[in-house]
Amino acid sequence: MALNKTGEKISCVKIPLRHLAKWQEDDLKKRMDCERQIYNAMLGKMLKRMRQMESTHTYRDLISKIDNLYTEIRELKKSDDKESLKLVKEKERELKALYKEKNAILKDYGFTQYDFLGEIANFNCFKENINSTMAQLGVAMPLWESFESRYYPKKLSKKGELPIPKFKTAKFRDTLMLASDNKSGIRLTEDEKDGKSGYTLILSNRQATKKENKIFIPNKDLTDYQKEALNNRIKRVTIKATQVKNKTKYMLIVSYVGLPPITYNKNGSQKHKYDKTGLVSISIYQNTICAINNDEIFIASLLPDDYKQLEEKKAETDKKITYLRYVNNRQNYHKDGRIKRAYTRPNGQKMRKKWYRSNHYMQEVQNKSELFRIEGIKKDLKQWDICNYILGMGNKFIMEDVSFLNQKEIWDDEVGKTHTDDEYKYLKEKRKISQTSAPSALLTKIDNRLKQMDMDEIERIKVPDKFKWFKHDTGISEAPFKKILTVEDEKIPQIIYRAFLLTHINKKNKNDFYDVEECEKDFPLLMEKYKNLEK
Repeated sequence: MALNKTGEKISCVKIPLRHLAKWQEDDLKKRMDCERQIYNAMLGKMLKRMRQMESTHTYRDLISKIDNLYTEIRELKKSDDKESLKLVKEKERELKALYKEKNAILKDYGFTQYDFLGEIANFNCFKENINSTMAQLGVAMPLWESFESRYYPKKLSKKGELPIPKFKTAKFRDTLMLASDNKSGIRLTEDEKDGKSGYTLILSNRQATKKENKIFIPNKDLTDYQKEALNNRIKRVTIKATQVKNKTKYMLIVSYVGLPPITYNKNGSQKHKYDKTGLVSISIYQNTICAINNDEIFIASLLPDDYKQLEEKKAETDKKITYLRYVNNRQNYHKDGRIKRAYTRPNGQKMRKKWYRSNHYMQEVQNKSELFRIEGIKKDLKQWDICNYILGMGNKFIMEDVSFLNQKEIWDDEVGKTHTDDEYKYLKEKRKISQTSAPSALLTKIDNRLKQMDMDEIERIKVPDKFKWFKHDTGISEAPFKKILTVEDEKIPQIIYRAFLLTHINKKNKNDFYDVEECEKDFPLLMEKYKNLEK
């Protein structure tokens, strides 16, 4: 669920397209390939324009000034003096003025949404298959969003620019899609066929008088949830291709105005209830999440249940892929297993090495991509289960304002310490787990669901550095992160204790961030909940 520019609540529902004839699949593939070629052509043109703009002295000088101001602001923010805070405000004003100059340059070179939507009209070579609406929504808008995130960051605190978008290849079907506004190009209408009621998905181009591709979706293939969602006003219709094993599957994604329907269990009761009130404190570290309210402690892993088995299967397929690559291309390897360098002719021209890929090799590559797809689906389902459970614990949510990128640098031992090979492997595995758990994706799910219910998002609380690893019994902050803490002669996990401290922030005295007296009163109750959780 999201909000559009007019403030309407937009939700989406996914419907698999099952009953497709051979000519209908071929038509979808043809249309998607046409849209891919338009995308690559327009991207090539915009990249040329981008390189031309970034090679100018005015743009380079402007970017260097912005980078220098960022470094100065970061250094000034480290000190708590009043004079430095005044300087920070002055530097931020200068930064905004520089960004205005940068935006003017971008406008001159055509890097605005209006210019992108107008530029797509020049690529009309595939107008029989892709009309103007489909080209604007499926090509121009995705391209504009990628360049917008590069040149127009939402926050001024983001330093630097994001990488440029990549070209789409025909091999990877996951990146291919068709989109329309349900008025022209792609339309979804209620219909009947052979006495069966349902919906018909129509792909047409009236101006080019192309044959319509009508895909009938009977009501028996739709769930009650999907039927109720389709009763709302449809805003956008998207057809996306996904690679499942060796086959290409097509998914219909319908965006509509309104809230998602309420889901029910088999016995008729409501599946998810969010009727509790109270404060919920959330703490996340690596692949674990903890949530505390007045009644209970919830702790869960962000990884799928069979994560280790999936990782073992990935390792096996990687070994097979490297072995088959070596067997099929022995001419490109030295005797010790190193890959040879590219051959250089006497005139200085480099010759590319030829790599042969057998059917067995391609099969193993597909198996690996399938494992990644399965892991992503299982992780998404696990996150939704955690999201629904946490939302049922209260109506106000808080957590520490943490950068998960910086969290990867903090381990059980001191930062900057040199490690042995075994320790490095262990820390590398930890870092990999924190990357695959995707905690920020879970938090966006919770925030979106809170917006849907007209509630406040999760409040991010900035904890000062000297109170990062604070303990209320000693009043000392311990720098290294430990999984288990000893507080008041009781052992408790660090992640639970951090969530507990956030519920005892001292609002009266700014010098003491946490209210130690309240912590001492409520800590025995926390230990009771933790012991009940262990049982």
